[in-house]
Amino acid sequence: MDSPIVLGVGLLVTTAALVLSAAVLRDLLRNRRLSESRLIRRKTLEASLRESIEVETARFARLLGVVPGLYKDEPKPRGESVASEGELEWLDARIPGPLRMHFEDLDFLLELSEFLGHGQPIGNQPTFCRAYYFAGMLAFKYSELGKAVRRFRQLVEFDEDVLQNVGLSRAKALYYLGTAHLFLADEVDKSANLAEGIVRLRASYASVPNPIAGYNLAWALDELGKYDEAISLLHRVLEDSPRLYRARLNLACALAKLSRFKEALEELKQIPTDSLWTEIATDTDLAPLRDGPWKEAFAALIEQRTLPAKKEQEALSRRS
Repeated sequence: MDSPIVLGVGLLVTTAALVLSAAVLRDLLRNRRLSESRLIRRKTLEASLRESIEVETARFARLLGVVPGLYKDEPKPRGESVASEGELEWLDARIPGPLRMHFEDLDFLLELSEFLGHGQPIGNQPTFCRAYYFAGMLAFKYSELGKAVRRFRQLVEFDEDVLQNVGLSRAKALYYLGTAHLFLADEVDKSANLAEGIVRLRASYASVPNPIAGYNLAWALDELGKYDEAISLLHRVLEDSPRLYRARLNLACALAKLSRFKEALEELKQIPTDSLWTEIATDTDLAPLRDGPWKEAFAALIEQRTLPAKKEQEALSRRS
């Protein structure tokens, strides 16, 4: 038989254990409630952030929606076609403030989403695909190449089927992916990204002959030395968008590389006096035309096209 002292000690130990267990249970419940509360707050924050990214992206997409002739599968206003530079430059010339603002807003929101997702933008949401595309293009435009590469890499993690599931047409999904690969080719894994870009842009252009997709595809073909194919494609692009002057410049460059100097010069003559002529005067791809048997005709054309700008600059200098 146990002594009263032993029984008393056993009861004391049992009571202490129960009290301790109750305290531990209370702490566990409190911590669980705190964890649930943090989880709810985090989920609320993530949902709000996703919504903000989608709103900013939709707002930027509406800006691009004013660019006539950008996508043939969508309604577009009449008027000026995309001019010499393409979609972003067309916008930047008219509404530069919003363009820069949207880049900064999108970049900030995507950076925040990566912080919350421990390096991944909250699971690298496929609904962000347009945000990656726009932010990547703008980062490239503003010479923030590291950010551009990161955004385009995030975009190309998806395939066109995933992008279609979040509301893009197949042609546009292929265009986004193909263009992203071409931007990446300028910085990393050139041959692999060019090949991927060409496959997707071919499919996009075959489905919907978007002139910018055709222009980008022709650039990639030219990079691989497929000049005849690039020339044929650029002729098709210019039939549909004769004021896409950068496409005409690229056509002249491809012709010059094949020593088709007369044709190259004729294409250049169709580019009006604008800022492109400063680039044309020094373009290394036009060196065969600049230094070859047609150099005098080329020099005369350069003088003719750049003369108005020189006169304007001289007049401004005199006034100052």
